[in-house]
Amino acid sequence: IRNLIEYRGACHFCGHCMDVCDVRAVWSSDVTVIPQSLATGKLTLKLNALAREITVDKEGRANGVSFINRATGKEERVYARVIVLGCAAVESARLLLNSKSEKFPNGLANNRDNVGRYLTGHVNVATNGYLKALVGHDTFAGDGATDHAYIPRFNQTRGKHDYVGGWGMQMNYASQAVPHHAKHVEGFGSAYKQRVRQLQPAMFQVGAWGKVEARPDNRVTVDASKVDNFGIPYPVVTFNWSENDLRLFKEMRESVLEVYDQCGTELRLPTTDTPGGFASHEVGTVRMGSNPKTSVLNGYSQAHEVKNLFVVDGGSFTTFPEKNPTLTIAAVAVRAARYIAAERKKGNL
Repeated sequence: IRNLIEYRGACHFCGHCMDVCDVRAVWSSDVTVIPQSLATGKLTLKLNALAREITVDKEGRANGVSFINRATGKEERVYARVIVLGCAAVESARLLLNSKSEKFPNGLANNRDNVGRYLTGHVNVATNGYLKALVGHDTFAGDGATDHAYIPRFNQTRGKHDYVGGWGMQMNYASQAVPHHAKHVEGFGSAYKQRVRQLQPAMFQVGAWGKVEARPDNRVTVDASKVDNFGIPYPVVTFNWSENDLRLFKEMRESVLEVYDQCGTELRLPTTDTPGGFASHEVGTVRMGSNPKTSVLNGYSQAHEVKNLFVVDGGSFTTFPEKNPTLTIAAVAVRAARYIAAERKKGNL
């Protein structure tokens, strides 16, 4: 069975798309764009290649990438007229900061000390509740389709707040095959096991993802004295929550608990009173903007200081709402690709 979209299998609605898709129906680059690109004969895919630095010529134009072959441990190099990074926010900043030269002593495209700054992501609160109405129901072999349910931002309809931003909620994104509640159930022996089984089909997970302020002191740096197994300085992350982040988290947490109160739970797992680290979705670090003094990239993801260098991951984000970033990253990458193709035809790159 095939999907109408080439390279993808047909979805048979098994439910939980957060798990690996056995029939390759879920969109991912290894199913779509990579095999499509390989089929053109114009893509060479280098495996086990760890980028060490981007090199530049005497004019300061990027001319290649030095990388470590993880299989051999040896350093190799490729040359290019145009270089595009898509390493994700933290690793793209790391690579640029490690790419030092006479023209760029503080890292590539970083003569104004903007690379690595404004790291942001999502603040999160989540827990599991076990709904009274479903306790004791028959178990089933699957996670269901509630991972596709979403409650969009609504706090803007509830009057004024002492913070800016909002959050959205997702349900049952963690596998139901795991008895998350087992260590929170009292008892021992057969009665304990029976209680765990009774609660399992009633699991209802709610998680909220909220906006985090983009601030220049939240950043990625590198330290030459702290290197990985291949001698490459690894990223050092400095991050602190702002007062706005903490106020938003407090109300977001109360909102999640309100959902459980309205649904009626027999058991609810504990939540934290303060946020931990980022939930996911790190963005920022090589922000986009029209002013080279305050940004790294222009509107086409092109570095202000290095015209043949582009960054197409979430690093280009200037700020970040509660929404997931993937579709925006894809759109920005397509925009950059079209711009590169057009500029190459004009002879500008």
